[in-house]
Amino acid sequence: MRDKKVYLMLILFVFLVFIGCTKSPSNKEQFVPESTDIVSSYKGIENVARLIEFIRKVREEKEDQIRVVSFTNAVSV
Repeated sequence: MRDKKVYLMLILFVFLVFIGCTKSPSNKEQFVPESTDIVSSYKGIENVARLIEFIRKVREEKEDQIRVVSFTNAVSV
C-alpha cells in the first residue's frame, strides 16, 4: 500500500514538473499603448506634455486620470 502512494506521488511530481516546464504559446497580441498613455521605456518617456497637464490639474484640485505604461528591454525565451 505504501509503495502505491510513493509511485503516485512520484508520477504526480513528474507530471507537475513537465507541465511547469513547457513553453507557453507565444501567439499573444503585442500591447499597443493609447495616444493618451504616458510611456516609460528604455528609450525614455513619451507623452511628457500629458503628464505635465495631469500634474497641473492635480495642483488645481481638478479631477483627472492618466495611465502609465512601462516597457523593459527584456528578451523572452
